[in-house]
Amino acid sequence: MVVPFAQCVARPDEGETRHLLIHHLVRVANAAGAPDGSTNDRLAFLAGLLHDAAKCHVEWQEYIDPTTSRKKGPPHSPMGAALFTFAAERLIPIWHSDRQERLVARDRMLNWLMAINGHHGRLGDFHGMSLPWMKILSRYSVRNLAAGCDLAGVFELVQRSFPEFQAVAEEFTDWLDDFDRSWVKLVVNIRPKVLERNTPHELAMRFPLDVSRLIIADRIDAGSLADDYLQQPAAVEAIKSHSLYCNQQATEAIVKGASPEMVELRSTIQHDALGKYRECPRDRFFTLLLPTGYGKTLTSLRIALESVVVGVSKRIIYVAPYLSILSQAANQLATATRIDVFQHHHLSLAAMASNGVEATDDGQAAFSSDSDDDFEILDTWKFPILATTFNQFFRALFPARAQHTLRIDAVRKSFIIIDEPQIIDIGVWNLFLRALSVF
Repeated sequence: MVVPFAQCVARPDEGETRHLLIHHLVRVANAAGAPDGSTNDRLAFLAGLLHDAAKCHVEWQEYIDPTTSRKKGPPHSPMGAALFTFAAERLIPIWHSDRQERLVARDRMLNWLMAINGHHGRLGDFHGMSLPWMKILSRYSVRNLAAGCDLAGVFELVQRSFPEFQAVAEEFTDWLDDFDRSWVKLVVNIRPKVLERNTPHELAMRFPLDVSRLIIADRIDAGSLADDYLQQPAAVEAIKSHSLYCNQQATEAIVKGASPEMVELRSTIQHDALGKYRECPRDRFFTLLLPTGYGKTLTSLRIALESVVVGVSKRIIYVAPYLSILSQAANQLATATRIDVFQHHHLSLAAMASNGVEATDDGQAAFSSDSDDDFEILDTWKFPILATTFNQFFRALFPARAQHTLRIDAVRKSFIIIDEPQIIDIGVWNLFLRALSVF
């Protein structure tokens, strides 16, 4: 027995509003990609179209029905990954007659396959000889789940956007028996060759970027992904506050016995650094080398605010290696700009616990209050000025969980201040810079 695909829901009804699964899939597909775009845009669209398609399974529809007693539904991500891969394997040869173009497209297909498979948890990797969906217990294997899904309805949905796609349910189950050999060939042979012929770090970093496209599109449709950035007028006002703060600090320093020459030197350094930035505001990397006490944080902040004013950046992210540095700098950023600074670090767990909030399984938490907004900022980093640790920042660049990829969009539109970068191991430094250059 199956539930007709057109009648399936993605989540429980809200009053008279029905959240049909087909509507959710189409919206996510359009947010993630385009059926008439580049090959990767088409794969992104197809991934959005099928990422939750397995929710049409009869047991999952029973689980989502509040009138039933079912406590859990079958896993839908592995089945969605298999449906996507089946459709992509049918479409790519139609899209590309050139063998090399097909290989590149199939390699990119692996990213979306793994994105769908892990879009509710850990992303996994491409090691091993087993298909991702082969790790599911036999009761919920893709082959067994297929019998409880309206595959004809799923394939009809694909055909609406890709009329060249043709398939029936029996072909999908037959394909399942053969793709394990194709998987090994793709992962062991084709992917390394594609990487060798192109810029490796750019292709390697496309995996989290692709995952981010899917996760953000999914969250946008769920209605819980807002964007809060530093507006240009607010940045202008923050610059004024920054100037007053620096003047006040200079006056207090002289009163406490600091050398007037030293105080003047700090001001000169900040002025000169800002001038250098204005000569090349769209460069990707800047270095500020100053001894302790010469105002690195305030100078970096002034340049970051300038980047927002000229339209290069949309927010500021400050990154420090130690909590002691982070807390002190975050307070200084907030005082100088008169803008709240959201802090994200491992001790945020204590703040959540004090509010009776349960932490996630990978040790993440919001900064302070029990506001729902804090939970969202924790996931997305969509806040005008955010301060975080190296550990949390590396999770954004090299995400282990799908949820971490939500930070990528914020990172890509930010002026990032890396404090004490010499702390980063030299063996990791080049990888760190390459990841930043791609984002």
